[in-house]
Amino acid sequence: MATDGVKIIDGDTANDTYWNIMDLYDSGATSETIRTQVPFPQPDYYDDFDYEIYTTAYALAMWEIGFITEDIVQEVKIVIDKGACVKIWTEEHDAKSGKVRQKELDKLWNKITSENTKVRKRKKYKQIDKFLFDINDILAFKLADKYFHVTILLNVTQYRGECTYKFGKILCKSQTLPTTEEVKNSQIVGRKIPSGFGMDMTSILAMGFEELQKQGGIDVVLKREAERTSSYEIGISMAGIDHRELINFTDMFTKVGNLNLKEVCKQMGSLSGASTFEELTREFKDLDNYIKVFQEGTFEVKDMLNE
Repeated sequence: MATDGVKIIDGDTANDTYWNIMDLYDSGATSETIRTQVPFPQPDYYDDFDYEIYTTAYALAMWEIGFITEDIVQEVKIVIDKGACVKIWTEEHDAKSGKVRQKELDKLWNKITSENTKVRKRKKYKQIDKFLFDINDILAFKLADKYFHVTILLNVTQYRGECTYKFGKILCKSQTLPTTEEVKNSQIVGRKIPSGFGMDMTSILAMGFEELQKQGGIDVVLKREAERTSSYEIGISMAGIDHRELINFTDMFTKVGNLNLKEVCKQMGSLSGASTFEELTREFKDLDNYIKVFQEGTFEVKDMLNE
Protein backbone atom coordinates (compact mmCIF):
# COMPACT_ATOMS: atom_id res chain seq x y z
CA MET A 1 0.00 0.00 0.00
CA ALA A 2 1.42 3.38 -1.02
CA THR A 3 -0.23 6.60 0.12
CA ASP A 4 1.33 8.68 -2.66
CA GLY A 5 -1.28 11.43 -2.58
CA VAL A 6 -4.90 12.19 -1.85
CA LYS A 7 -6.02 13.08 -5.37
CA ILE A 8 -8.03 10.65 -7.48
CA ILE A 9 -5.16 10.18 -9.96
CA ASP A 10 -2.18 10.08 -7.63
CA GLY A 11 0.09 7.04 -7.36
CA ASP A 12 0.83 3.87 -9.34
CA THR A 13 -2.51 2.07 -9.03
CA ALA A 14 -4.52 5.14 -10.02
CA ASN A 15 -2.26 6.10 -12.91
CA ASP A 16 -2.07 2.55 -14.25
CA THR A 17 -5.84 2.19 -14.14
CA TYR A 18 -6.61 5.60 -15.64
CA TRP A 19 -4.06 5.42 -18.45
CA ASN A 20 -4.82 1.81 -19.34
CA ILE A 21 -8.35 2.95 -20.06
CA MET A 22 -7.27 6.08 -21.93
CA ASP A 23 -4.79 4.19 -24.08
CA LEU A 24 -7.47 1.68 -25.06
CA TYR A 25 -9.93 4.48 -25.76
CA ASP A 26 -7.43 6.38 -27.93
CA SER A 27 -6.74 3.21 -29.91
CA GLY A 28 -10.46 2.98 -30.77
CA ALA A 29 -11.71 0.51 -28.16
CA THR A 30 -15.41 0.35 -27.34
CA SER A 31 -16.81 0.46 -23.82
CA GLU A 32 -17.26 -3.31 -23.91
CA THR A 33 -13.65 -3.87 -24.94
CA ILE A 34 -12.39 -1.61 -22.17
CA ARG A 35 -14.51 -3.44 -19.59
CA THR A 36 -13.01 -6.72 -20.84
CA GLN A 37 -9.40 -5.53 -20.91
CA VAL A 38 -9.64 -3.59 -17.63
CA PRO A 39 -12.12 -5.67 -15.59
CA PHE A 40 -14.61 -3.99 -13.27
CA PRO A 41 -15.37 -4.47 -10.45
CA GLN A 42 -12.41 -6.25 -8.84
CA PRO A 43 -13.03 -6.27 -5.06
CA ASP A 44 -11.26 -9.60 -4.55
CA TYR A 45 -8.05 -8.43 -6.25
CA TYR A 46 -7.27 -5.46 -3.97
CA ASP A 47 -7.45 -4.62 -0.30
CA ASP A 48 -10.00 -1.94 0.65
CA PHE A 49 -7.49 0.92 0.34
CA ASP A 50 -6.22 0.04 -3.15
CA TYR A 51 -9.69 -0.98 -4.30
CA GLU A 52 -10.98 2.51 -3.53
CA ILE A 53 -8.12 3.96 -5.57
CA TYR A 54 -8.77 1.53 -8.44
CA THR A 55 -12.52 2.13 -8.43
CA THR A 56 -12.38 5.92 -8.26
CA ALA A 57 -9.70 6.16 -10.97
CA TYR A 58 -11.74 3.78 -13.13
CA ALA A 59 -14.88 5.85 -12.67
CA LEU A 60 -13.16 9.14 -13.45
CA ALA A 61 -11.69 7.78 -16.68
CA MET A 62 -14.97 6.23 -17.82
CA TRP A 63 -16.87 9.45 -17.05
CA GLU A 64 -14.39 11.58 -18.99
CA ILE A 65 -14.75 9.41 -22.12
CA GLY A 66 -18.52 9.12 -21.84
CA PHE A 67 -18.62 5.42 -20.88
CA ILE A 68 -19.79 5.76 -17.27
CA THR A 69 -22.59 3.38 -16.30
CA GLU A 70 -24.84 3.06 -13.27
CA ASP A 71 -23.06 -0.01 -11.91
CA ILE A 72 -19.76 1.92 -11.85
CA VAL A 73 -21.42 4.83 -10.05
CA GLN A 74 -22.91 2.52 -7.44
CA GLU A 75 -19.56 0.79 -6.85
CA VAL A 76 -17.99 4.20 -6.23
CA LYS A 77 -20.69 4.91 -3.64
CA ILE A 78 -19.87 1.65 -1.88
CA VAL A 79 -16.15 2.42 -1.59
CA ILE A 80 -16.77 6.03 -0.55
CA ASP A 81 -19.16 4.91 2.19
CA LYS A 82 -16.58 2.37 3.39
CA GLY A 83 -14.04 5.20 3.74
CA ALA A 84 -10.88 3.10 3.56
CA CYS A 85 -8.60 5.82 2.18
CA VAL A 86 -9.90 8.55 4.49
CA LYS A 87 -9.28 6.23 7.43
CA ILE A 88 -5.73 5.35 6.35
CA TRP A 89 -4.70 8.91 5.56
CA THR A 90 -6.12 10.09 8.86
CA GLU A 91 -4.34 7.37 10.84
CA GLU A 92 -1.02 7.35 8.99
CA HIS A 93 -0.78 11.08 8.33
CA ASP A 94 -3.22 13.42 10.04
CA ALA A 95 -6.87 14.47 10.19
CA LYS A 96 -6.27 17.21 7.63
CA SER A 97 -5.10 14.68 5.03
CA GLY A 98 -8.17 12.56 5.64
CA LYS A 99 -10.43 15.60 5.14
CA VAL A 100 -8.65 16.54 1.91
CA ARG A 101 -9.17 13.01 0.58
CA GLN A 102 -12.85 13.24 1.50
CA LYS A 103 -13.15 16.50 -0.46
CA GLU A 104 -11.59 14.80 -3.48
CA LEU A 105 -14.12 11.98 -3.19
CA ASP A 106 -16.99 14.46 -2.88
CA LYS A 107 -15.84 16.27 -6.02
CA LEU A 108 -15.61 12.98 -7.88
CA TRP A 109 -19.07 11.95 -6.75
CA ASN A 110 -20.58 15.26 -7.93
CA LYS A 111 -18.82 14.84 -11.26
CA ILE A 112 -19.79 11.24 -12.05
CA THR A 113 -23.42 11.81 -11.03
CA SER A 114 -23.66 14.76 -13.42
CA GLU A 115 -23.88 14.77 -17.21
CA ASN A 116 -20.57 15.10 -19.03
CA THR A 117 -21.19 17.77 -21.66
CA LYS A 118 -17.58 17.73 -22.92
CA VAL A 119 -16.67 14.11 -23.53
CA ARG A 120 -12.94 13.69 -24.13
CA LYS A 121 -12.15 13.09 -27.79
CA ARG A 122 -9.97 10.21 -28.87
CA LYS A 123 -6.41 11.40 -29.33
CA LYS A 124 -4.24 10.52 -32.29
CA TYR A 125 -0.55 10.81 -31.48
CA LYS A 126 1.95 11.72 -34.17
CA GLN A 127 4.35 8.90 -35.00
CA ILE A 128 7.96 9.41 -36.07
CA ASP A 129 8.45 7.49 -39.33
CA LYS A 130 12.08 8.42 -40.02
CA PHE A 131 14.46 7.66 -37.17
CA LEU A 132 17.72 9.54 -36.60
CA PHE A 133 19.62 6.26 -36.19
CA ASP A 134 18.78 2.61 -36.80
CA ILE A 135 18.39 0.03 -34.06
CA ASN A 136 21.69 -1.85 -33.53
CA ASP A 137 23.79 1.05 -34.86
CA ILE A 138 27.18 1.31 -33.16
CA LEU A 139 27.89 4.98 -32.45
CA ALA A 140 31.19 6.46 -31.33
CA PHE A 141 31.60 9.87 -29.71
CA LYS A 142 34.35 11.89 -28.08
CA LEU A 143 34.32 13.28 -24.55
CA ALA A 144 36.51 15.91 -22.90
CA ASP A 145 39.20 13.27 -22.27
CA LYS A 146 39.74 13.20 -26.08
CA TYR A 147 38.99 9.47 -26.17
CA PHE A 148 36.34 7.80 -28.30
CA HIS A 149 33.60 6.07 -26.32
CA VAL A 150 30.95 3.76 -27.73
CA THR A 151 27.21 3.23 -27.43
CA ILE A 152 24.71 1.13 -29.36
CA LEU A 153 21.10 1.95 -30.12
CA LEU A 154 19.16 -0.87 -28.47
CA ASN A 155 15.61 0.21 -29.19
CA VAL A 156 13.29 3.03 -30.23
CA THR A 157 9.87 3.22 -28.60
CA GLN A 158 6.91 5.50 -29.30
CA TYR A 159 4.21 6.13 -26.72
CA ARG A 160 1.63 8.94 -26.52
CA GLY A 161 3.50 11.06 -29.02
CA GLU A 162 6.92 10.62 -27.44
CA CYS A 163 9.68 8.86 -29.38
CA THR A 164 12.48 7.59 -27.13
CA TYR A 165 15.87 6.30 -28.27
CA LYS A 166 17.43 3.82 -25.83
CA PHE A 167 21.21 3.53 -25.90
CA GLY A 168 23.33 0.79 -24.37
CA LYS A 169 26.50 1.46 -22.39
CA ILE A 170 29.52 -0.29 -23.89
CA LEU A 171 32.91 -0.53 -22.18
CA CYS A 172 35.06 0.52 -25.09
CA LYS A 173 37.47 3.44 -24.94
CA SER A 174 40.02 4.24 -27.63
CA GLN A 175 42.27 7.06 -28.88
CA THR A 176 41.25 6.14 -32.43
CA LEU A 177 37.85 5.47 -33.93
CA PRO A 178 37.00 1.89 -32.82
CA THR A 179 36.06 -0.80 -35.29
CA THR A 180 33.02 -3.06 -35.21
CA GLU A 181 35.31 -5.96 -34.30
CA GLU A 182 36.69 -4.06 -31.30
CA VAL A 183 33.18 -3.33 -30.09
CA LYS A 184 32.20 -6.97 -30.57
CA ASN A 185 35.05 -7.95 -28.24
CA SER A 186 34.02 -5.41 -25.58
CA GLN A 187 31.49 -5.59 -22.76
CA ILE A 188 28.06 -4.05 -22.33
CA VAL A 189 26.66 -2.89 -18.99
CA GLY A 190 23.72 -4.76 -17.51
CA ARG A 191 22.68 -7.21 -14.84
CA LYS A 192 21.18 -10.62 -14.28
CA ILE A 193 17.69 -10.21 -12.83
CA PRO A 194 16.41 -13.17 -10.73
CA SER A 195 13.21 -14.42 -12.33
CA GLY A 196 12.05 -16.93 -9.73
CA PHE A 197 11.51 -19.63 -12.35
CA GLY A 198 13.55 -22.71 -11.51
CA MET A 199 14.38 -21.50 -8.00
CA ASP A 200 13.38 -23.33 -4.86
CA MET A 201 11.38 -20.41 -3.47
CA THR A 202 9.86 -22.59 -0.75
CA SER A 203 13.23 -23.17 0.92
CA ILE A 204 14.20 -19.51 0.50
CA LEU A 205 11.03 -18.25 2.15
CA ALA A 206 11.36 -20.90 4.88
CA MET A 207 14.67 -19.36 5.96
CA GLY A 208 12.86 -16.62 7.80
CA PHE A 209 13.89 -12.99 8.23
CA GLU A 210 16.82 -13.55 10.60
CA GLU A 211 18.47 -16.23 8.47
CA LEU A 212 18.01 -14.17 5.30
CA GLN A 213 19.69 -11.23 7.01
CA LYS A 214 22.62 -13.44 8.08
CA GLN A 215 23.12 -14.44 4.46
CA GLY A 216 23.10 -10.85 3.24
CA GLY A 217 19.42 -10.21 2.69
CA ILE A 218 16.78 -11.46 0.27
CA ASP A 219 18.39 -9.75 -2.77
CA VAL A 220 21.72 -11.48 -2.17
CA VAL A 221 20.06 -14.85 -1.63
CA LEU A 222 17.95 -14.53 -4.77
CA LYS A 223 20.95 -13.45 -6.82
CA ARG A 224 22.97 -16.43 -5.61
CA GLU A 225 20.14 -18.86 -6.30
CA ALA A 226 19.60 -17.35 -9.75
CA GLU A 227 23.26 -17.89 -10.60
CA ARG A 228 23.11 -21.47 -9.34
CA THR A 229 19.98 -22.39 -11.29
CA SER A 230 20.31 -19.99 -14.27
CA SER A 231 16.91 -18.62 -13.19
CA TYR A 232 17.43 -15.08 -14.34
CA GLU A 233 16.63 -12.67 -17.14
CA ILE A 234 19.10 -10.30 -18.74
CA GLY A 235 18.58 -6.59 -18.18
CA ILE A 236 20.69 -4.10 -20.11
CA SER A 237 21.42 -0.65 -18.68
CA MET A 238 20.07 2.01 -21.03
CA ALA A 239 20.21 5.77 -21.43
CA GLY A 240 17.08 7.22 -23.03
CA ILE A 241 16.48 10.48 -24.85
CA ASP A 242 13.57 11.95 -26.78
CA HIS A 243 13.70 12.41 -30.57
CA ARG A 244 13.13 16.16 -30.15
CA GLU A 245 16.27 16.43 -28.01
CA LEU A 246 18.51 14.00 -29.89
CA ILE A 247 17.94 15.75 -33.21
CA ASN A 248 19.96 18.73 -31.91
CA PHE A 249 23.25 16.86 -31.58
CA THR A 250 23.28 13.86 -33.93
CA ASP A 251 26.50 15.26 -35.40
CA MET A 252 28.27 14.34 -32.13
CA PHE A 253 28.09 10.67 -33.11
CA THR A 254 29.93 8.69 -35.76
CA LYS A 255 28.41 5.45 -36.97
CA VAL A 256 31.06 2.72 -37.04
CA GLY A 257 28.93 -0.31 -37.81
CA ASN A 258 25.96 -2.40 -36.81
CA LEU A 259 25.58 -5.43 -34.54
CA ASN A 260 22.54 -7.70 -34.51
CA LEU A 261 21.84 -8.01 -30.78
CA LYS A 262 19.42 -10.50 -29.28
CA GLU A 263 15.89 -9.24 -28.70
CA VAL A 264 16.25 -9.63 -24.92
CA CYS A 265 18.82 -6.81 -24.96
CA LYS A 266 16.26 -4.39 -26.31
CA GLN A 267 13.32 -4.97 -24.00
CA MET A 268 14.49 -5.16 -20.39
CA GLY A 269 16.77 -3.21 -18.08
CA SER A 270 17.23 0.00 -16.17
CA LEU A 271 16.65 3.30 -17.98
CA SER A 272 18.12 6.69 -17.14
CA GLY A 273 16.74 9.77 -18.87
CA ALA A 274 18.58 12.59 -20.61
CA SER A 275 17.84 15.77 -22.56
CA THR A 276 21.33 16.87 -23.69
CA PHE A 277 24.48 15.27 -25.08
CA GLU A 278 26.22 15.84 -21.74
CA GLU A 279 23.43 14.08 -19.82
CA LEU A 280 23.22 11.23 -22.31
CA THR A 281 26.96 10.52 -22.08
CA ARG A 282 27.73 11.45 -18.46
CA GLU A 283 28.00 7.85 -17.27
CA PHE A 284 30.57 7.02 -19.96
CA LYS A 285 33.11 9.25 -18.21
CA ASP A 286 33.61 6.54 -15.60
CA LEU A 287 31.62 3.43 -16.41
CA ASP A 288 33.62 1.30 -13.99
CA ASN A 289 32.51 3.48 -11.10
CA TYR A 290 28.96 3.59 -12.46
CA ILE A 291 28.86 -0.22 -12.38
CA LYS A 292 29.93 -0.25 -8.72
CA VAL A 293 27.54 2.49 -7.60
CA PHE A 294 24.48 0.99 -9.28
CA GLN A 295 25.47 -2.63 -8.60
CA GLU A 296 25.40 -3.41 -12.29
CA GLY A 297 27.47 -6.03 -14.08
CA THR A 298 28.70 -6.61 -17.59
CA PHE A 299 28.11 -9.05 -20.43
CA GLU A 300 30.35 -9.94 -23.33
CA VAL A 301 28.93 -8.20 -26.40
CA LYS A 302 29.68 -11.26 -28.55
CA ASP A 303 27.49 -13.36 -26.24
CA MET A 304 24.59 -11.00 -26.88
CA LEU A 305 24.67 -11.39 -30.66
CA ASN A 306 22.20 -13.26 -32.86
CA GLU A 307 24.97 -15.28 -34.48
